Amino acid sequence: MARHESGSQGPDPGARAESVRAKIAEGLPLSVLKTAVDASPVTIVITDPDGNIVYTNRQFNQLTGYSLEEAIGLNPRILNAGHYGKKYYEYLWKTIKTERKVWHGIFKNRKKDGSFYWEEAWINPVLDGAGNLTHFVAVKENITLRKELAETNRALMEQNARAVEAARVLQRQMITQDLPAIPGFDLSALYLPSQAMSGDLFLLREQAGKLAIVMADCTGHGVEASMHANLLWRHIVRYEELLHESAPRLGEFLASINRRLCAERTEESGYPTVYVAVIDTKTRVLDCATAGAIHPIFFRERGLRPFPKPRGMLLGFDASSRYEAKSMVLEDGDTILFTTDGILEERQHSGAAGILDDEACFREVLSSYPDRSFVENLEFLFTRFSGRAHLEPLHDDASMVLLKVLGPQERRAIGERRTIFL
Repeated sequence: MARHESGSQGPDPGARAESVRAKIAEGLPLSVLKTAVDASPVTIVITDPDGNIVYTNRQFNQLTGYSLEEAIGLNPRILNAGHYGKKYYEYLWKTIKTERKVWHGIFKNRKKDGSFYWEEAWINPVLDGAGNLTHFVAVKENITLRKELAETNRALMEQNARAVEAARVLQRQMITQDLPAIPGFDLSALYLPSQAMSGDLFLLREQAGKLAIVMADCTGHGVEASMHANLLWRHIVRYEELLHESAPRLGEFLASINRRLCAERTEESGYPTVYVAVIDTKTRVLDCATAGAIHPIFFRERGLRPFPKPRGMLLGFDASSRYEAKSMVLEDGDTILFTTDGILEERQHSGAAGILDDEACFREVLSSYPDRSFVENLEFLFTRFSGRAHLEPLHDDASMVLLKVLGPQERRAIGERRTIFL
């Protein structure tokens, strides 16, 4: 079998392709080429070097309403709808006539009957063997439908964005914004959705010497999760008077919400978790109950301490579920971080241990826990627990409420506090 010698090369691919094109051109009658051009689904216009039309194909005639006889000798500017300014066309002519390069762009044109249409165009300069400019060939595709669909889609996206913004504002109105000012206690709160809307929800109410804190987390993210949160909020508000009564009613509070969610359940429904705590601001007795929620993180004397852990399943799963309530007495300096699971799960996304299993992380937080304003403390805990350098959206929605029992030296009038919204 014959072999090429080492270092030898075959025919130049470019030269071969040019040879093939030349043979095709020589072998094809002009009538065949004209038939192919006329049968093309795109508009083809040929002009002389001054831009006067010398040929149009059948698609041009059908689209514009101008016959070949009417178009010959005219300039394509008869189609100009005035959408683009003078500089647009100056650049076009500079490209194809001075630089002799292909120009690609969009035209808004006007048909003979006055109606508008859009075209995407490629205009090629044609040179003879001596390099002289002889013609321009414009190949143009009707993109009117594409433009109309794009405009409709843009309008729908803007409409959707307005609806999402309205829903976002509405949802934030359901979350406690002005935190209650209670002698002997300090509060700060953070609401940080991963998207425009979230499944997180918290309410803080103070009435008749009792402070109620409700932390809820609905399954998922975005619009769907926010819809579940809206439904849950309706039930929480309806029964929130139970929070201001005796501690044993906390379990019934969650059971009542659970029964209603089970009765309204659909295939799209999530399984929300709720943590509720009620503090008697005079006796400092804290009562709490949970429906599958994260238990608070409790600091006492700058150390991590056990916190009551009542039992209770998440909501909407079993209408017969019962919810336990537990109590404890708070002391001067006690600090409680109520949080949804978004911040606690964040470290897992980076491959680090979950915060609930990472005692080293707790020791780091406790060893340098700052004695500053509560807003700064909340930011400090967020950055340490999440591993982020500053407040920013996480993979999951994140909400935090930080409460401290003030000692005798700290019992001063506390100014207005508002939830941090991002």
